[in-house]
Amino acid sequence: MKLLTSLLMVLWLSGCVSTNSDSVTALKVWDAKYKECQRITKNNHAMFPETDWFKSLSKEDKKAVVFYVNKLNDYNCGGKETESLRVALEKDNNESLIEFFESFRYQDKPDTTPIEHLDKKQIDLIESRFNKPFNLIEVGDKLQLLGN
Repeated sequence: MKLLTSLLMVLWLSGCVSTNSDSVTALKVWDAKYKECQRITKNNHAMFPETDWFKSLSKEDKKAVVFYVNKLNDYNCGGKETESLRVALEKDNNESLIEFFESFRYQDKPDTTPIEHLDKKQIDLIESRFNKPFNLIEVGDKLQLLGN
C-alpha cells in the first residue's frame, strides 16, 4: 500500500493523474487484488501434484512446467484487474505508469514457448489440481528442482 500511495501522490503532484481518473480507480482495484493474490501465495503450502507424466519429465521440463503453472495461476488470480488497469492507464495517457507496469510484468499471461513440446492436456490436469498462486521457490525446493 505504501508503494501505491507513493505512486499516486507523485503522479497527482506532477499533474499526471487527477484524483477522479479511471487510472486511480483501476490502480486501487489492482492493488487490492494484488494483495489478495500475495496472501494466497503466502498461505498456499499444498504439494505440487506429481503425476506419473510429470515424474517422467527431465529436470528442465519439470522446471518449465512448474514455472508455467506458477505464472498461469498468477495470471488467473489477477489478470483481469491487470488488464483493466492497462486499459485505464492507456485511456488516461499515463505513460509513466504504463512504462512502470510494462516492466513489472506481474500477472501477465504466461509464455507457452518453453512448454510447447510437452503434453498440454497433462499440464492442464496439473493446473486443475493446483490452481492457486504459490511460492515458486518453495515448490521448486520441495520438488528438488533448484540448482543444477
